Amino acid sequence: MPEVPFLTLAALTRDLEDAGSSDRLNVTINVDGIDVAVAEFVAEHADAQGYLRHAVAVVSFNSESLTNSSVRIGNRGDDAWAPQHILLFGHTTRESVVPIAMETDLTEWLSSDASEGALTLPLRLVGLGGSDTLIHRLLLLVRTADQDDAGTDNLVQLQVTINGQLHVSEVLTNTQQDDLERGVSNWYYLPVQTPFTRQDFDLGNGRMELEILGKDAWLPDSLYVFGLDTPTGRPTKLVPLKAKRVWGGLVLSRDPDEGSTKVGL
Repeated sequence: MPEVPFLTLAALTRDLEDAGSSDRLNVTINVDGIDVAVAEFVAEHADAQGYLRHAVAVVSFNSESLTNSSVRIGNRGDDAWAPQHILLFGHTTRESVVPIAMETDLTEWLSSDASEGALTLPLRLVGLGGSDTLIHRLLLLVRTADQDDAGTDNLVQLQVTINGQLHVSEVLTNTQQDDLERGVSNWYYLPVQTPFTRQDFDLGNGRMELEILGKDAWLPDSLYVFGLDTPTGRPTKLVPLKAKRVWGGLVLSRDPDEGSTKVGL
């Protein structure tokens, strides 16, 4: 596996009372009994359901030496956390994205208090999909900038077209999360109307666009789109389609004085 100076942790907290945590999270990657990487991720608001954070952790190891118990996540405090989905991925020095581990539909609680949950949880490995991996749905991860007027109450739509055919057209409707609010992260599964591959997208004049459907301006901070190889449940492979660790400052709004209606990703 190439060196990945940045690790990104994404998660969705279960929609339960007291499921959120304001404690820091810790990820450890172990190879043959040696911790080759330890990353600390900053605390989130206790009531936040989405999580998308970066950490500096220079990592260099052979991915073939990893097992499904090599990657573990833990909660640094006794404010118990109940995650629903977790994804860990890295960024290479060339800003390519490398999926590392993923769990979905979790039922465990994490806490340093043994009476409330487990201290750590293993994250099973997830593969990097190739150009011919068939994509059955998308995973959109986004964090809104933490500054005045960055959040929006408007709907946002993501579309994917290949050779003029619409493969994805989904509006980010109201969920149990604080959708697209200031300083908040969100996790969205998006259905694919007609499965496609990265090769189809690259060779078929593929276009992915993000459009806001109102004049309440929105400013993202980070955004990622992955293609998943399964229509439901835990995927076995992820295909990185778009990655913006730093969004770049483009505001989305239907008010031309505030920003652009849509952006090509």
